[in-house]
Amino acid sequence: MTRNREGQHPQELTLVHVGLGLLSLYGMAALLAYYFLPLPEPTRALLDTYDDAICYLFIADFFVRLWIAPSKKAFLRWGWIDLVASLPQYNVLRVGRLVYVAWVARQMWAFPSAGALLSHLYKKKARAVFATALLTTMMVAGFAAIFILEAEAGAPGANILTPQDAVWWAWVTVCTVGYGDKYPVTLSGRLVAAVLMAAGITLFGTLAGLLSSWFMRSILQDEEREVELLRLEVHRLRKHIEEIDPPPPPSE
Repeated sequence: MTRNREGQHPQELTLVHVGLGLLSLYGMAALLAYYFLPLPEPTRALLDTYDDAICYLFIADFFVRLWIAPSKKAFLRWGWIDLVASLPQYNVLRVGRLVYVAWVARQMWAFPSAGALLSHLYKKKARAVFATALLTTMMVAGFAAIFILEAEAGAPGANILTPQDAVWWAWVTVCTVGYGDKYPVTLSGRLVAAVLMAAGITLFGTLAGLLSSWFMRSILQDEEREVELLRLEVHRLRKHIEEIDPPPPPSE
């Protein structure tokens, strides 16, 4: 069993680590698209905004892990790469996130099977399922904003023309609000909208199910506690009655 760079066991791998690993891969893929694809200027501006947001998220994660690390010196032996790779405006340093991705992959590989990995990640099923649905929806919304901007920018009659328009439309759509102030006019844009609406319905359906499950579990736990108290009370009463009027000895 290998140990990670913070001196912890791979069994302490969490969905947060996996999510940050996925964000690392997304960030590097976005940079490749930024430099090697002929993207319009609004899409480039949106990718820049996403990259800055991810950088600040990784910087916050770095300081949290540094704070909780048992040995700051041992953590910084590799952790400094995460910090350097998260500095905004220095895109070439994003390659350093491959170290984080490799670490997450190594921790996942340490489990004997995919079933064991999923069982570990979803120990707290309700919380893990909601986190997965939330992360998936955020990533779908992020990609949808990019794709809708690509599809709509420059189209006749389009009203989603800037990164702000795209992000606003994506979140309004995924939250199933549908103000109607921004909407796609192209076929590809409407296909993106259909996928995003399905993701939003899934998220809020999952949230509603988890809340219902939590309330029902709370009610059942209260009932179980009441039954247990009644059982103990009956046991005490029986013992008290036997002390007052002990039962006759069994006949031989």
